[in-house]
Amino acid sequence: QGNCCGVVWSGDAQLWFRATGPKQRLTVEFSVPRDGAYDLAAVLTQASDYGDATFAVDGELVGGTFHGHATEVRTTDWVGLGSRTLARGTHRLTVTVVGKDDRADGYAVGLDRLRLTRTG
Repeated sequence: QGNCCGVVWSGDAQLWFRATGPKQRLTVEFSVPRDGAYDLAAVLTQASDYGDATFAVDGELVGGTFHGHATEVRTTDWVGLGSRTLARGTHRLTVTVVGKDDRADGYAVGLDRLRLTRTG
């Protein structure tokens, strides 16, 4: 999704997952330049039609449940997704919708940026 609603995403777009209910998931790949321990974080979007989601790296849950509902469209600060030891190469980030706030109009999830910081 391109910039809208007063929000400018990095690269002028976000990955917009327009889920219609719980248990739906989206998987994207990312690359790690070298073996090591990494802290993972993401900039996410919140809005009135956004749901709650969990994140997994290579099938293992990281971080807690992210609550996407907000009264207006906005991006978050960096949301910590925990730490993982990762080997050099390609990995998979899976976003799974787990529900929504009673006030939310939908189950969408928006991912603007993913950051991996090597810690060891």
